[in-house]
Amino acid sequence: MNFLNLQKKYKKILCLILCVIAVIGLCSCAKKTANNGVDKSQSTTQSADAQDSNEAENAGQTAQTNAAYEKTLVVYFSCTGNTAQIASYIAEIKNADLLEIEPQKPYTSEDLSKNEDSRAYIEQHSNVNDVKIKAPNVSISDYDTVYIGYPVWYEKAPRAVCTFLTESDLSSKTVVPFCTSSESPIESSVDELKALQPNAKWQDGIRFNSAETIIGVEQKLKETP
Repeated sequence: MNFLNLQKKYKKILCLILCVIAVIGLCSCAKKTANNGVDKSQSTTQSADAQDSNEAENAGQTAQTNAAYEKTLVVYFSCTGNTAQIASYIAEIKNADLLEIEPQKPYTSEDLSKNEDSRAYIEQHSNVNDVKIKAPNVSISDYDTVYIGYPVWYEKAPRAVCTFLTESDLSSKTVVPFCTSSESPIESSVDELKALQPNAKWQDGIRFNSAETIIGVEQKLKETP
């Protein structure tokens, strides 16, 4: 074999080697491109899942924030202190503000006697509600839920409570009536109150004994929808 033939043979071998290298390089690039496509698809899916998770978490936080901003007011009328005590328990349990309904003319022990000539008896059996009360020192419009408590007098709420409802606007607010009574059911007094605020969202009334403890009050609140 002469030198020229040997040179041609080496050139052919070199060309074959370069062709093999080129084919291997192309295969490697194709595989890398395919892997990149899979990675990109997986990344997009993971990104979408993360976005959905974040949106759900934000929605939950928003709901908790809105609930935290809901304000509750406990309004009560009390002459002997029994309803005032229950109202203070509810305010503590519900983290609520307290508002006392105060008549401009306070009641005496004689006013509360069961004689037919006593002030309470005459007021409760009259068709005219003329019991004037002091102006509230809070803005009712600032609250979302209002508890209204009172003792039951002759199967009715005291006239001062009716005055409060007549002079207030509880439209669209959640209203929960409660009373202190050892015998009279609360249902006998609630219908009249509802008629004074027909646009409020009235809940079932709750009756408490005057000697109820805060544990008992909390249990009854849980039992009421």
